[in-house]
Amino acid sequence: MGKSKKQSHKPKSEDTNQEKLYLLHMDICGPMYVASVNRKKYILVIVDDYSRFTWVKFLASKDEALDFIIKFLKMIQVRLNATIRNIRTDNGTGFVNQTLCSYYESVGPGLQLMTPATSSSRFVSNPIPQRPCNPSQRDDWDRLLQPMFDEYFNPLKIVISPVPVANAPIAVDLADLPVSTSINQDAPSTNTPMVEKNKLDKDLQGTPFDATLYRGMIGSLMYLTSSRPDIIYAVCLCARSQAKPTEKHLNTVKQIFRYLKGTINMGLWYSKDTSMSLTAYSDADHAGCQDTRRSTSGSAEFLGDKLVSWSSKKQKSTAISSTEAEYIALCGCCAQIQ
Repeated sequence: MGKSKKQSHKPKSEDTNQEKLYLLHMDICGPMYVASVNRKKYILVIVDDYSRFTWVKFLASKDEALDFIIKFLKMIQVRLNATIRNIRTDNGTGFVNQTLCSYYESVGPGLQLMTPATSSSRFVSNPIPQRPCNPSQRDDWDRLLQPMFDEYFNPLKIVISPVPVANAPIAVDLADLPVSTSINQDAPSTNTPMVEKNKLDKDLQGTPFDATLYRGMIGSLMYLTSSRPDIIYAVCLCARSQAKPTEKHLNTVKQIFRYLKGTINMGLWYSKDTSMSLTAYSDADHAGCQDTRRSTSGSAEFLGDKLVSWSSKKQKSTAISSTEAEYIALCGCCAQIQ
């Protein structure tokens, strides 16, 4: 038994573009083998034949297409101040069913459904009469896209009302808990992001800590490494313990925050009228990882006296000697320059 195929649309011999929303093409793609983060497996695509403007909607199931199509048809006609004349589909159940047919009949005779001319199709494509082409005004598309612009550039304001003192929750000092997740603002700052010769390991016997909160702290610090090369080694060392963090790892992260508090005005300064000579430095911490005995490569590249690139990364293989670790770090530095 052969695979059944639907007849494709015949190529147009003449241009049938009349005006905006005169003809809409609709189709549903799916289900996808891999669902999205929001569990979406279907994609609804709507194309305006005149302007080629495309709308895409991600759906969890085909049942969601009914309500969205009806809302879309009502919304787009109001915003563009135009009437939809024809809708072309593949005659699938997602477009031709009792609910949509009832809506099409309620709209009136002005709306027609068009599908490929097959023997099993209830709707056969009719020739579209030619009309003078009326180019759409730019104001029409501005009215269509204005709600999206308002959503991005003018977000909704959240009004926070004061809570009476009698109903306010009781403050709890996190420092009195077994594990404190807060950063004490009055804690003294430090001169280094890490304690000297601090070797972090998995700390299997330590007290576990919330991994989600720990990853959020590491993510904030990783964002700062794009402009603070002085903390990149300490942050990358703490990032290795994101799977099962403990109090020991948390205290190391707090040390970095205290260091940032004392060096909040520190940053990179790029002066002009300097030389353009390229200089690179590399180094390696031989067997610095206490768990895998792998080394850590570090490099910094200067363009004149301006620091333009830096990195700190654990090597993929275990170096037998410090010389081998230095060579691996040098190779990574050369690859960064090229």
